[in-house]
Amino acid sequence: SNEETNQDLQYISEDIESQLTVEEIALRVSLAKTTNLVAKEDLVVIVGCGLEDEDDCNSLSALSDLPNVKAAIPLWTCPGLIDDDDEDGRDAEFYSRMYECETSLVNLLDSLFGEEAEHDLDVIVLDPSVPFEMGQILDSILGFDGHRDTWLAPHNLLVVPRISPPSTEDDEDADDEDEDEDDEASWRYNFLERYRMLRHDVPLFRADIELEKWNHDLSGVVSWIDMGIVSQGDTYFFHNIVTLEGNLQKEFDVRHRKRKDFPASSVAIEEVRGGLRYFDTESPDEL
Repeated sequence: SNEETNQDLQYISEDIESQLTVEEIALRVSLAKTTNLVAKEDLVVIVGCGLEDEDDCNSLSALSDLPNVKAAIPLWTCPGLIDDDDEDGRDAEFYSRMYECETSLVNLLDSLFGEEAEHDLDVIVLDPSVPFEMGQILDSILGFDGHRDTWLAPHNLLVVPRISPPSTEDDEDADDEDEDEDDEASWRYNFLERYRMLRHDVPLFRADIELEKWNHDLSGVVSWIDMGIVSQGDTYFFHNIVTLEGNLQKEFDVRHRKRKDFPASSVAIEEVRGGLRYFDTESPDEL
């Protein structure tokens, strides 16, 4: 019904939406619906972001406005980490800066979600603005069992959205962009996989949802937004992820009808990994 549709779209006011690009709206809608995989009305979220004075952290802006998010806390990329992807040029001073950055972030997260904290961490989001170097640090922090055991709520979510850059007609530029895009997609995919393969309580799932959009001349579809998800503690994940797929499709269909510049799009679950139970070698009869 129209009433249900208006209820679904209320997290983006008309004033705000008129100031957003199509990509920002798509990301905001995707994050709003994806965070609903954790059924709480007072979510506490951390958002990995790019450089505070240089990058727009659209995920932070999107999550801060959601009615079911109590707090959206940014983890800005530490200055001095970006070295133009020249790993051979990294020296002792660079690694010292990485260590200092990791230490400061651990101290911050411990102060927020340590043993005496009032709230657990429900959702972790890695904004598209996060550079590889910051991803390495977050991978190191989350890779420590003690951090996850202390900080995370029993039902928690890791979300890694990626927006595909617009295509270019210049063949040489297109080849360079494709290579950069492959590198960007690769480390984010590996970040999700490394996190999934850590020790977690079950049930644990990994899912990838892909949003494709039609070209303006309707000649074909191109990749637009990928949502990588790792969910822990959701017994009804299969039902919930299919529901999410349908809700996203509904939202994007409504947007396409409302705005001429919003492309027709399709949403599909590309992959799901995981299961409800694991085989315990200590007690093989207890699954």
